[in-house]
Amino acid sequence: MAKIVNAEFVKDFFWRILFTLSKQGIVFYIFILTARTLSPELFGVYNYILSAIFFLILLCDFGVSTATSKYVAEYHSLNQEKLKHVVFNALLMVLAFVAVIALGMGLFGGWYFKEHFRYLVYFSPLIFLVPASSIYDGVYRGLKRFKEGAVITTGLGILFLFLAPFFIMRFGMVGSIFTQVSFYALLFLLFAFSYKNFHIKFNSTIIKEIGKYSLIYGLAVISYQIFARIDVLFLGHYGFMGQIATYELLNKIFSILVIPFTLLGQVFAPRFTELFYGQKAYGQIYTSLKRYTAIFLGSGLAIGVFCFFTIPLIISFFFPAYINEYFWNVFVISLLIFTINITTATIDHGMIVATGHAKLMTWLYSGLAITNLVINVFAVKLFGYMGILYATLFCVTIMVVALRIMFFKEMKKMVIQTEAEDVSLELV
Repeated sequence: MAKIVNAEFVKDFFWRILFTLSKQGIVFYIFILTARTLSPELFGVYNYILSAIFFLILLCDFGVSTATSKYVAEYHSLNQEKLKHVVFNALLMVLAFVAVIALGMGLFGGWYFKEHFRYLVYFSPLIFLVPASSIYDGVYRGLKRFKEGAVITTGLGILFLFLAPFFIMRFGMVGSIFTQVSFYALLFLLFAFSYKNFHIKFNSTIIKEIGKYSLIYGLAVISYQIFARIDVLFLGHYGFMGQIATYELLNKIFSILVIPFTLLGQVFAPRFTELFYGQKAYGQIYTSLKRYTAIFLGSGLAIGVFCFFTIPLIISFFFPAYINEYFWNVFVISLLIFTINITTATIDHGMIVATGHAKLMTWLYSGLAITNLVINVFAVKLFGYMGILYATLFCVTIMVVALRIMFFKEMKKMVIQTEAEDVSLELV
């Protein structure tokens, strides 16, 4: 354990927290200002479009930013020359995805979103800016340059603390959209000017390596979003805008609370990548897996109980308009999903993905995505908006249990194989 959690780890974790608080904090700040400025019905429309653009962002990223972080850490240890080709070729991959998605959005967006399509167009620059800035984020994570990333985002975050209220309160939903697009545009430009170690040259080998892993992870992430976040698009399609407003307000609060656990995973990730690929220390990884599973299960349950008593009080004080006839129904389901996520976020990001086991997620999430879509079609007719939430909770629960079982089995098998090989070498 001393090789994983040490003084350097604590320092990296601090800077990663500062980075994420600055980035996600501003996004949350914009969200809260928008919630307080718009009516619940209009805020529901806002979140409906925001969920759609978020799904398009996932399609344009398609796991490239996460794969970039993995291969930057790997190339940094094994091949410095390859490292210089990562950023440019990763951005080329994202641009290719953006071109395809933009064409599809232009052809079919107006038909599906109807009178709300113009808001989707306003949001559209994010389908490149968010994945592009995430690629640089992945580079900084892979190189363990957490401090530099934190300095950039903190300075930008302070600037938007003052700009966001002006645009949102003056221009409403359009001002909120403009603020988010401006934030990510400046973040991308600052990252681009700050990172100098890259070559502007097409490299098919890099694209194949990153593309292969991003395909696996991207399918996993998109499948996960289909069964875990497609609920908002279903709610919007059936006209449950008020329920979307409450659901997304709760979801945003819970997402902020999950961030420290996700950050732990991101700081763990380069270390477990090194243990897995460099040292082949499968036994140490397996021991850490058992320990952290128990730790995060206990802490997640405790936080869930605490939130049950505190979150409704916070909502009633700051957002009284959202304490309505369906608040408690939505809150209980949201809290259960949050509790499940908080117990698994660190291991998923820090161990499963970092050790190259994203393929486990791909097959599992793909199956659950199809299952959730089918359940939603029937559940909404039987139970209304609650049917959609029940389906999401069911699929998330199955996902967590099944993924733990598969990853434990994979790591245990590798430990047994390594021990058998060691015994054979001793006999020789």
